[in-house]
Amino acid sequence: YGLRNGALWVNGGCRGVFRIQDGGYGYDDGGYTVTCSSENGRYRACAWDASRGAPRLIRTLSDTACRQGESWGWSRRDGLWVNGGCRGVFAPQ
Repeated sequence: YGLRNGALWVNGGCRGVFRIQDGGYGYDDGGYTVTCSSENGRYRACAWDASRGAPRLIRTLSDTACRQGESWGWSRRDGLWVNGGCRGVFAPQ
């Protein structure tokens, strides 16, 4: 997902809640965030803008714990991923 010519676009099965704020998008601080959800405990890759560096988990939205390296992770090659029921909000470090 991203912004192009003032319009928000999504693809590849991406879905999320976006809020326009001061010409940007994100959560309460107006910064860049991605919500990524493992549906039915399955692996899911989510779009992450690698130019922003590595993500960090800022909020767990699931009853299942989100543990880096176990139920979520990131690499420049594979992008942001979640698994095992983890659902969280991620922001740049």
